[in-house]
Amino acid sequence: MAKVAVAATTGTVYLLKDPRTRKGRYVGATTSPLASRLAGHFSSPTSESMRVWLAELTAANLQPLITPLHEHVPVGELAAVETAEIHVRVLRGEPLLNSTGTSAATKILAERAAERSRRQALAMWRVIADHARAVTGGPMPPGFNAAVQLSDDTWAAVLHHVAIARAMQEADAKPPVPLHEIEDPDNYLSEGARLLGEYGTSSTRADQLLQRDAYGPLRLGELWGTWETQVGACIRATASRQGLDDRTAAGRYLALIRWYLTVIPPWRQLAQRCGIPDTGPAFHEWVTENSTVRDALRAVEHGEPFTGRAADEIGAARGSSPPALVDVLVALLTAYGHRRRRQGDGTAIRSSLLYLARHGVLDKRLAGKLLTVDPDALHHVYGPDLAARIAADLEMPADAAGAVIRRLAALLPENTEVRSAAARSTQQLPTAALPDITADSIAAPGLRAIIATFVTAGLIKAPEAAATAYVDRVQRSWIPQLGR
Repeated sequence: MAKVAVAATTGTVYLLKDPRTRKGRYVGATTSPLASRLAGHFSSPTSESMRVWLAELTAANLQPLITPLHEHVPVGELAAVETAEIHVRVLRGEPLLNSTGTSAATKILAERAAERSRRQALAMWRVIADHARAVTGGPMPPGFNAAVQLSDDTWAAVLHHVAIARAMQEADAKPPVPLHEIEDPDNYLSEGARLLGEYGTSSTRADQLLQRDAYGPLRLGELWGTWETQVGACIRATASRQGLDDRTAAGRYLALIRWYLTVIPPWRQLAQRCGIPDTGPAFHEWVTENSTVRDALRAVEHGEPFTGRAADEIGAARGSSPPALVDVLVALLTAYGHRRRRQGDGTAIRSSLLYLARHGVLDKRLAGKLLTVDPDALHHVYGPDLAARIAADLEMPADAAGAVIRRLAALLPENTEVRSAAARSTQQLPTAALPDITADSIAAPGLRAIIATFVTAGLIKAPEAAATAYVDRVQRSWIPQLGR
């Protein structure tokens, strides 16, 4: 009588170890004897990595050590027990060759690695941020203690708009009126819906009058692009900011808008990078010990911090625009603040110094820092060394080729490419004594404020009169012109 095969009801979860290192390399499950399963791995490896490993052992006259981990496991539970064992061993860091059952553990390991990296970055930036605040004293103070004067009709329009906004909140908080209590449902208009139309009208009226009163003091006619958009948005937000129902507070807020958008962005970006709140009391306490600056920050951030978001927009680098202002702050801190450059911040320093070099604003110390983070800085600032190429092609002395290019640049002063090639032939980065940011760009006001901060702190050497004049000129760019 023929024998009938009986299906196994239990199995074994096993481990293959490398006999050279005694480390686990593969977790498997089988209902066969372990010796048979090991032979099956040689005849039909479960993956290419398994095949390579077994081939290495065979070449060394070795074979894996197979060890049972869980015996007599019900067949229905084998897969779950195998996966759990794989999960635990992957989390312990064992170099398993399993291609399945590892995804959950791998995801956890990746999350742990990302969290470690995030914490390390936060710690590094906190050291940088604290050093920046310690050596510079934090953001420059506004330099004035005045408020934009709001006319009687403007202030009345603001209060009217605030009153309607509060009435809408109260109406929305009331329970809805049951339908059977409405005499004429077709013509019924809730109090909230009625106020909505009045809200729009009052908002437009208040916005127009606020823009009128702020136009001269904030020199809105001089603004363009992002600055015009963001300053305008901050002005329009005055009427809807919670708590700005004090005339003096509203005028002070308006007066400080340009200071906040000019000076504060790099410090907020620095706070964001090291996990410090970038608005509110915690930020004010960290960023400065200057009571004047703290009072100004409280005045601008009164209520919902819309101005903070506007500052982020102005301070951010986009496309081919200047580097983020915080990176310029870090670059200057590295050059002048006795700060050792740390691994990972070279990219920020490089982009900032290249930007300054391309605008001709780079003193010798900054030029030296640039060359340490970018040995090809000359090429990146000016382009290829055409003098050397011409000398090689025409078998000329290098000095002679450079002299020809420089003479050609003098004869063609409007040709920027020839000028750049002539500058490249000198083998020198452009150097100019700071402070001298003259390029017109979105970042220019913030760049000037950063440099003025270093001048004020005595970190950038300059004749006292020249330094004072520069700082005064920078401050005048955001001080409101009252009486206009």
